[in-house]
Amino acid sequence: MAANREKLRHRPALGFARKQLGNVRNQMDAVYRDTRMTPEQKRQRLDALQRQSNQIAERIVKLAGGDF
Repeated sequence: MAANREKLRHRPALGFARKQLGNVRNQMDAVYRDTRMTPEQKRQRLDALQRQSNQIAERIVKLAGGDF
């Protein structure tokens, strides 16, 4: 029971991170579909979005990683 409490206390942060990661993924999908961007522009934008996604994930692992 106590272990579940530890996990549940991270629920708001995990939900927020899920939304952030979903937004990043939607932006990545839009870049893939964009017909006006050059391949180099797409690569730069996708790289930036991937770094952003990685930062969000790292933040969550640091916050809640020990409880899971």
